[in-house]
Amino acid sequence: GVSAFRKKDGVVMWSLALTVIPFIPASNILFPVGTELAERLLYIPSMGYCLFVGHVMGRCKNFPIKKLAFAIVVTAMTWKCIIRCQDWKNETSLFTSALDICPTSLKVLNNYGQLFIKSDPAHAIPYLEKATSIHEKYTIAQFNIGIAHKVAGNFLAAKKSFDKVLERRPSDGQTIFILAECMFLHAKELFQSDVEASRRYMIEANSLLDILVDSRNLQALQLRCEIVSNVAEYSKVAESTCLEAIRIGTEHKSKKVALHQNIALDATFNTLGLIFRQAGRNDEAVKCFLEGLEENPNNFDIFLNLG
Repeated sequence: GVSAFRKKDGVVMWSLALTVIPFIPASNILFPVGTELAERLLYIPSMGYCLFVGHVMGRCKNFPIKKLAFAIVVTAMTWKCIIRCQDWKNETSLFTSALDICPTSLKVLNNYGQLFIKSDPAHAIPYLEKATSIHEKYTIAQFNIGIAHKVAGNFLAAKKSFDKVLERRPSDGQTIFILAECMFLHAKELFQSDVEASRRYMIEANSLLDILVDSRNLQALQLRCEIVSNVAEYSKVAESTCLEAIRIGTEHKSKKVALHQNIALDATFNTLGLIFRQAGRNDEAVKCFLEGLEENPNNFDIFLNLG
């Protein structure tokens, strides 16, 4: 019975078990695993498959048939390997292939859309929106929709996406900062055509930064420098805000804090210089512009303001 079968074909059972059992936890059958199906999930199952094929061929007594079967398997697997290697040529070909196989996978849709956010945001958005239409709580894709709209210059559309993200993650610092940045950029667009609307968006952006600035987020402090230098109500705190940004940025540089945490001190010096110039403090303005050029000799805006 079963015992005799196990003794006779134990290798078959072990090879099939090695093929099937390790794959079950990553198969999305019992529960969602949150990852795309890929080669990395088949490393151990492929061992079981090879063991099974080798065992079956070893049991074959007809040598010509064994040679033919071996040649067919090797040829088929080699051809499959060559074809699959083409998919790994770059990220575009890889995620395009994944999209063909799993057109409704949230991660695949998000990864594919993310490829085109900077180069072609209009192409990226439909795929990201498809991901959110399948699962509206998928905030990663919703966040990337906002980024795509921001790159395309559609700041109000970006705001809608980031607002949806904050409904799910109200304390997400990255989303808050980029939303404030979108409000600021939209305000700058309106500055010539609708001063009052521009002012409102500036104030909204500034209020969004309160939590981040309190936590000494240097990027947020840098953005606040830009905002307060453009809104009359904040004129009294504009100078102190820029000086605080420069102080913290210099402090971080002296402590060799990770580069991505440092603010662009040249831009801050430029903003402070403009504040001084507007107040008639020309000597202090020139000093700020020169210090900005020491930070970044290629800052064209500072050259224009210094001239």
